[in-house]
Amino acid sequence: MLTRTDLREELAGLGNPELFRTCARFADDSKNDEGGEEAVLQATRNTLCLLAQRIGQLTEQIQDLERRLALLAEHHAAQLLTVVGIGPDTAVTLLITMGDNPERL
Repeated sequence: MLTRTDLREELAGLGNPELFRTCARFADDSKNDEGGEEAVLQATRNTLCLLAQRIGQLTEQIQDLERRLALLAEHHAAQLLTVVGIGPDTAVTLLITMGDNPERL
């Protein structure tokens, strides 16, 4: 029988990407109606699985938004991206700050 200590040791040495992948693969064994330690362990595994899956979804959404911002910056202010040290995030921030008042910058 796997214990919480075994689970902790299994996950302890993993870096974040591998930790998230491992936890996201934890199966939901809801048919296990035993109480005690086994139920606590399964609840822990289910929670870790759900959290890891959510982290994956949020990561994908962040990457999608970053791609969209980069495209907007390239389309509306490509000249900003040619300056050393200004990437899409900074260019978009400058465009937002500037707004309808280009004389601000």
